[in-house]
Amino acid sequence: MENMLLNGFRFYRQSTRLGAAAALAKARQCVAAYHDAIAQGYSEAKAARSHLRHPVESYPAVYWQPRDLDSRSYARRAERLAFVQDISGAGLRHIGNVEADTPRGRIWSNRESCGWYTDVDQSATIYGVVYQLPGRDGTARFVAGYASADDCDSRPTLDFGTIYSEDMRGDRYNESAVDLDAARDAARAADSLAQHAAEAEREYNAAWQAGSQFAERAETIAANRKAALELLAERRRAAVAGKGEAFKAICGAIRDKVAACVAEIAEARAERDKLKAGDGLDEWLPGFSTYDKRLQSAFNEGANHNVFSI
Repeated sequence: MENMLLNGFRFYRQSTRLGAAAALAKARQCVAAYHDAIAQGYSEAKAARSHLRHPVESYPAVYWQPRDLDSRSYARRAERLAFVQDISGAGLRHIGNVEADTPRGRIWSNRESCGWYTDVDQSATIYGVVYQLPGRDGTARFVAGYASADDCDSRPTLDFGTIYSEDMRGDRYNESAVDLDAARDAARAADSLAQHAAEAEREYNAAWQAGSQFAERAETIAANRKAALELLAERRRAAVAGKGEAFKAICGAIRDKVAACVAEIAEARAERDKLKAGDGLDEWLPGFSTYDKRLQSAFNEGANHNVFSI
């Protein structure tokens, strides 16, 4: 995957909470628009300013998430959450992944499917992770976070607002990190972070899908409107050509087809109204509210149009 596309994927994946497929599609759309602008004679700098929201070349080691990432209570922690692009460059060491719900005696996990599901199909998960910071004053220090199983490289998002530390002076320096109380405390916190992140992603993905369906209904309306106009033009040509039983038969057939087009347009418009209001989304998103700015943004992303003014 080219660097520009990969950086775009990571940007949309981490800063907007789009699902992996939606983030990749959005990144491809932006990169394609960038290359089109270059082909039209734009300079690289102007094309990037016009069409790219993410860095063209690379990310810093740590990319802090925006404070308004979520409108949930979880968002109040957003200012201390950071996406780690370069783990070794940030001075971190991976300690372990965390089993969902941290059952008694089974905190750490080697399973690929550990974590909390991010979609109703249960095809992707977000799981808790624990990383170790460089020691300080004889203490072992850990941070909690989460990673996504369907990301291309499973880079973590970590909460640097809380450092879990334990005194390792004396004879304790040989103890395994996974057995330390501080690391286990971090693991439990990581599982909670992963659960909230998975819930937020399920909501975002559901709203994005609703927006995508909203756009599909617009295509249905346009296609049926075009078909109805073509049928009416055909009826006018038939009227010029002659009358009689043949003309009546043609008019009847055209009338039925136009009526079917009008019915499909009405049905698509009604479905768009329901999607915009959040009706019928309980399967994906119980309690969906179009007053939620984060979900409105997701809806707009899916629709590729600013249906909601944010």
